Amino acid sequence: MVNLLGLLWSLNITLESLTLFFSLILIHGFLGGFRRTRSKFTVGLTALSLMLAAQAAASIYSYAYFSGHYGANLGLPLLVMSSLELLVVTVLFYLSYQ
Repeated sequence: MVNLLGLLWSLNITLESLTLFFSLILIHGFLGGFRRTRSKFTVGLTALSLMLAAQAAASIYSYAYFSGHYGANLGLPLLVMSSLELLVVTVLFYLSYQ
């Protein structure tokens, strides 16, 4: 039988890992844009991406800890939040690389 609770936390960690991955790509792109243009706007976008990456890394660590201590009552709402966060980062990624 499949451990659904473990699958729930694994999905949370996977979504946050994808968010971290896209955030790091955004940081790389915005830093490159800053080197070319010296725009203050790209500094703000880089700072936003750094905050998103830090939050995703902290979430991965927290979810790894939570998986052994909390059940679906916490895991399911966090899965919805992780999904929305990934959606926001992918929209930012899409808009930045058009």
